[in-house]
Amino acid sequence: MREKMPLILCLTIVLIASAPLGSTSSDTQFTSYSIHNGMQIVLRSNHSSPMVACLLTVDAGTYVESPEISGTSHLLEHLLFDGTERFSRQEITERMRSIGGYLNAFTRKDYTTFILLVPSEHLEEGVEVLAEMLFHSIFPQDELVKERKVVVEEINKDEDSIQYRFEKFAAKIFYAGTPYARPILGEKNIINSIRREEIIDYYKARFFPSNMRALFVGDFREGEIKRMLDRHFGVERYTRSAVQKETPVIIRENRIHQTSMNAEKTYVGINIAAPPLGSNEYYAFEVLCTLINSPTSELNKRLKADPKIGLISAFISYDHHRGFSAATIELTAKSENVERIVDTALRALNAVSKHIPSDDTIDGVKVSLVTEEIYNEEKYHYYGLYKAQGMAIRGVEFLNEKVPGLKKVKRSDVKRVAKQYLKNPDYSAAALIPESEFASIEKHPIAPLYRDWTMANGMRFIVKHNEDSRVFAAHFLFENRLACEPSGKQGIVEVLSRALLTGTMTMDEEALERALRSIGAKVEYTDNPYIPYDDYRTRGDYSFLRFETVDDYYEKGLALLNEIVFNPALQGEHLEQIKEELKSLIAQRDMTPSKLGRQLFLQRLFQGHPSGQDVLGSVESIESVTIEDLKDFHSRYFSPENIIVTIATSVDPDRVQSKIEEIFGNLPGGRADGCSYPVPKPVRGIVEVTAPVESAQNYIYVGNLIPDVTKDDVIPLTVANGVLSSRLGEELREKRGLAYSVGSSIYFGKDYAYIVISMGTGGQHLEEAKRGLLEIVGQLRDEITEDDVASFRSSYSGRALMRRLARINQTYYMGLNEFRGFGYRFDETFLENLKTVTVDEVNRAARRCISAEDGVIAIAGPAE
Repeated sequence: MREKMPLILCLTIVLIASAPLGSTSSDTQFTSYSIHNGMQIVLRSNHSSPMVACLLTVDAGTYVESPEISGTSHLLEHLLFDGTERFSRQEITERMRSIGGYLNAFTRKDYTTFILLVPSEHLEEGVEVLAEMLFHSIFPQDELVKERKVVVEEINKDEDSIQYRFEKFAAKIFYAGTPYARPILGEKNIINSIRREEIIDYYKARFFPSNMRALFVGDFREGEIKRMLDRHFGVERYTRSAVQKETPVIIRENRIHQTSMNAEKTYVGINIAAPPLGSNEYYAFEVLCTLINSPTSELNKRLKADPKIGLISAFISYDHHRGFSAATIELTAKSENVERIVDTALRALNAVSKHIPSDDTIDGVKVSLVTEEIYNEEKYHYYGLYKAQGMAIRGVEFLNEKVPGLKKVKRSDVKRVAKQYLKNPDYSAAALIPESEFASIEKHPIAPLYRDWTMANGMRFIVKHNEDSRVFAAHFLFENRLACEPSGKQGIVEVLSRALLTGTMTMDEEALERALRSIGAKVEYTDNPYIPYDDYRTRGDYSFLRFETVDDYYEKGLALLNEIVFNPALQGEHLEQIKEELKSLIAQRDMTPSKLGRQLFLQRLFQGHPSGQDVLGSVESIESVTIEDLKDFHSRYFSPENIIVTIATSVDPDRVQSKIEEIFGNLPGGRADGCSYPVPKPVRGIVEVTAPVESAQNYIYVGNLIPDVTKDDVIPLTVANGVLSSRLGEELREKRGLAYSVGSSIYFGKDYAYIVISMGTGGQHLEEAKRGLLEIVGQLRDEITEDDVASFRSSYSGRALMRRLARINQTYYMGLNEFRGFGYRFDETFLENLKTVTVDEVNRAARRCISAEDGVIAIAGPAE
């Protein structure tokens, strides 16, 4: 079951009232306790009707699913109705029918909820069935086949809804890089391929008593229901701690992402931060949402007042997730001028923060919200729907906090949160406009069409064309980064990259920003140092520039790229600011043991080689860079022959090539001088280097170079490294408890690769950790099994596909593989070839990739 529950509280029409908020039935406290196995129970007796409703939430949703099993929570919700150790599917249905009961479930991104509604005289019979489903389901194979089809059809049904398709698109924008970007239902290919054993493993990992909360409302006596619940829920004695995920980092870039579909109107969503559920600001923000959704609010007035927008509807929703909340202004309009809609809505939010209504109006909103609580109490099964999110996210205490919290809200509280959250907020915006130029056509998966050529000036272009997206993505790869940097000017590539968006010869910084914003463009020239695992593109052998817009604006996008890359202004006023930014990052690097240890490792591994330098350089080298240095280096490093451009688009390749030739064809030829990049050599014997830094942990890096690597070696080496990483985690973290984080990575260059093991451990474990690392490395050389290879295939494939979903990432891998010499289509067959790699090939690769007798050990940590 999947339905979008509207945020009733934020859609309530405000009635001005002056009635005081005295005691109400909603002030009655919920009784809460835990069964001995950890299940939390909440009771609220109400004898007005001989019925009882149970709302039971399980911490099982999208946020705890890995990409490889996305949609499993929802599929499992279906499967729990299909048979248990005691009851078949038919018996479950018949039992509920015979007692006049109602049993259903729904899945959200943070939780799965089961709703039971029964006559009070049959409560125990209903609870007995529910307990059997939760703890003793058996997942018959024939039922799994059926449920796969049912869920796929459910996905098909939802995909027919333009509203759902927009919500799915918007989630990918608002929560990019987090589990919340994925749909609750999952994707059809995963639903059809996930194995029964994986479903059972997930069931065991999430469905146990201490991972559940149950609310009972209705006609019962407290003592009797406690004894009954103990008989059915209490017999499940096992308890464990569910694996918890870290709170995701939500990045709002203040830009609009746009798509088009066969729709009759424009859909816009503007996502901003909001107070977490249950926080002091939460209750005031609830009141604020209700004010905003009034037909006379600043949001509605300003949007309706602009005839060029043609507003159809506007409201704000308030959503809560694990560790964060968000508000989304949801709009529909006749106009396709998305920039105008977003700008007007943001201005309206600013106006809201300045024009808070009177105390009487605030009191009226509070009355309406509290009375809504009372109305909902009469509707037992709907009451559960309203309470599920709060109970799952905040916990049972939320049930007792809600009404008192609302009553305490003052006008000054509303004014404060409006200023904090609505005045000039960071935002992410998603928009769907009706298809126009690209008419509505039925799309079928087809093989991509490629066009690759080298222009007369030596600049290399590769264009991938297919119809699966409206994004125009371009990736510029600049070859031989560190090898091209002049002596004493290490880090100059980073300086140049950061200077590109400070203006061009024809546009100052503000004008360039406007031009990019006008086509919804996104430009990246460096990884984000503050986001974990976002540094995989930053390498010493190349630098990059990533560009995204929509296909409709590809011509303007290419023209802007030409301006940015080949005609930057490079002015002194910006240079000093960039230097300060980089010196701050260098200081941070030198104080962070994990970063310092990694650089120490690379310096020794690549001793005497350009890759031994740090891409950020040093304070001294950055300080020495002048505007003249920058202009001279730009003309050499950004020479056409030193650039590989990869593009992914749905625009006809002939049109793209013609426009590229027009824009870039007249650039003068030439290649960067003095950029030779010799093949590095592996280290013989064990070489240990250390660097003292104030920290609680030591960071250890162990690894070596692998010479003479061809594209045929990539898959066996990747698998061998993956097996090593898995064993390190299992043995050193899980079994021995020596590390919070430990793993192994492999990096491929031109004709070589290098492997590096990284581990953080306390000083008291340092020697034991080093011995353990070398011990596991030694075992790897002759102990990889078929099970090891199969396990890696399963875990790696989903991650690889996820990283390549976006067109911009596809262009990155195309360019990178072309630069490495593997060919830009290398990725197309990678996963298929991964399925056929043999254990013998992997074992041969393992014997090449690392040895306990040769390599570098780098340690950064507290001095002894």
